Amino acid sequence: AQAIVVGTPAQVLLGGVQVLDGFVSMRQAVLTPEAHGVLIRISSHTISTVNSTVTTSPGQFKNYTISSIANSILSPLGLTFKYGSDGAPSGAENPFERVSLLVGEGLHDVIARLARMRNLFLTDDPQGNIVASRATGSETSVAQLTEGKQPFKGGVAILRNDSIFSQHRL
Repeated sequence: AQAIVVGTPAQVLLGGVQVLDGFVSMRQAVLTPEAHGVLIRISSHTISTVNSTVTTSPGQFKNYTISSIANSILSPLGLTFKYGSDGAPSGAENPFERVSLLVGEGLHDVIARLARMRNLFLTDDPQGNIVASRATGSETSVAQLTEGKQPFKGGVAILRNDSIFSQHRL
């Protein structure tokens, strides 16, 4: 059997459908005479955009679209920027007159800054790529988790935010 250690590549599947590709970012084991348990956290490859700063030349983009800029700065990580299933929303691909990358600015911060200017929200896909969309109000959910209702047999849900991004080192 393979040990589950921090940094191990991992995929998360729900109902046989891949929903996340990443790595083990936390592992906690509990071993008592009465119980044995393990809690693992899988982080998407997208986390690297939060922990990485811009290194792309040039430090300024003139008349580039958000997708061109985002793909340029994401390429060293092997990630891409794309639009949701409806494609680029109206006006999303209008070029920016000038975008300057700030020293020490995080990759995700750059993309989020540009996305706000185009009224886009960002998520990631199962492979860890950045996906931009615009809410229209007609979206439907693809899955639903209900507190108090067990989503799968033997599962334990722990909802917390312990500054996960500050604990990952690349």
